[in-house]
Amino acid sequence: MRTRFVNLRIPGIGNDTARAEILVTDGLIEEVLEDNSQTAVGGEQWVDLNDALVLPGLIDGHVDFADPGFPLRGDFSSGTAAAAAGGVTCVADLPCSSDPPVTTEDGLEYKARIAAAKAHVDFMLWGGISGATFKRGDWKDLLLSFVDSGVAAIHLSMRS
Repeated sequence: MRTRFVNLRIPGIGNDTARAEILVTDGLIEEVLEDNSQTAVGGEQWVDLNDALVLPGLIDGHVDFADPGFPLRGDFSSGTAAAAAGGVTCVADLPCSSDPPVTTEDGLEYKARIAAAKAHVDFMLWGGISGATFKRGDWKDLLLSFVDSGVAAIHLSMRS
């Protein structure tokens, strides 16, 4: 299904806004156009946003969802629902607030499965490299493994 959102404003240069239209096909933004208010193309639904300001989704690169392990502190479901309510469309969860922490490949895979089943927004995971990993000397292998797995970032903690 194709939807055209009309009568809206988007951020412009400086403090200005620009009038625009947004075309969405099957839930994905296809194109942002200058406001020209043409007639609908066959099968296209129009939604008038009444001069609303439309902002891009935000990314929160530092969240500490205590999931798995400590659900009373919050989990991926409650945390990402709150994020979505605030306009955040992607979160990056830190590695050391869950049990098990994301300091091994298995920990990363486990947390990714948990998050995928509960998340209401897109998510990324940080990988964690602890002081114990440095002491063992296998930190480089773990780092390369995390990079290959697509982690958003690496958190280094020399204390643990």
